[in-house]
Amino acid sequence: MVRSVRSVETATHGDVLIQCGDCLDVLPRTRAESIDAVITSPPYGMPLARVLRAVHRVLVPEGTCWLLLGDAD
Repeated sequence: MVRSVRSVETATHGDVLIQCGDCLDVLPRTRAESIDAVITSPPYGMPLARVLRAVHRVLVPEGTCWLLLGDAD
């Protein structure tokens, strides 16, 4: 099942939930310490500290953050 909510794509498969969207839109609406893994590639010019604070709040203590930086080419 895939649905779009304010430019956020959400897909589920069993107990796995994948949300694709702007991390500063998605993460504030996410319960604290409820996410096992975050993969993010913040756009150039976005304050990285702000992104990482939002990620830290939602990750479980043993959670993982993959931060992609640089050119995709």
